[in-house]
Amino acid sequence: MRIFILANGEAKRWNNAYGVDKQLLVIDNETLISRMVRVLIENGLDDIYIIGKYKVEGAKNYIPDFTSRIAKYDIMRFLVKDIDSFAMLYGDCYYTDAIIKDLATRKTDKKWLHWCCNRKNSVTGKIWEEGYIHGVYDVDYWFERCAEYHKMLDEGLEHRTDWMFVRFLLGIDLYEHHPELMKEYEVDWEDETDDFDYPIDYKNWLKNCRGIDIEEVEAK
Repeated sequence: MRIFILANGEAKRWNNAYGVDKQLLVIDNETLISRMVRVLIENGLDDIYIIGKYKVEGAKNYIPDFTSRIAKYDIMRFLVKDIDSFAMLYGDCYYTDAIIKDLATRKTDKKWLHWCCNRKNSVTGKIWEEGYIHGVYDVDYWFERCAEYHKMLDEGLEHRTDWMFVRFLLGIDLYEHHPELMKEYEVDWEDETDDFDYPIDYKNWLKNCRGIDIEEVEAK
């Protein structure tokens, strides 16, 4: 399985909080993205591409020379011609050893799977649904569906959220979130795994998962 770490976004929501890219936030003496690469390799997933500028030993870099309206799902299509499966992870996400091990060892007959917490995460405190990993086990199917979705966008479909593409794959209402209809293709996951879209996400994660109040630390 080839791994793509998606780290080429503009990070507008992060807005250079704490004076550092969120991929380079240090937790337990490691940056998010370095830790991710290390844990992947330790679990036998050593064919790794970072989609973006961050250079980490053990991973290759790829910076796309094109854009896509569903970039998280098809911007790496030029790198999958020689593989049977791939997974997409997010460079701004803290992944536990357990979820990476599950990705590495899980067996499935599905064409794709989505690791996510489809509710408020009681561990990290994230108040909305969050997706963590897409595992793709039928590469041709995946990019055929990406092409179909792009055609719908060309015809006027309004793409609002990344969850819409998941709903499209399932053939359900694109604009209404129905977690109960997604379970067949989901790996329900709830632990310290979570991403940092906004500074408040990082602040709450530190408090809930490490007992660190960053405001108190900064005050000192």
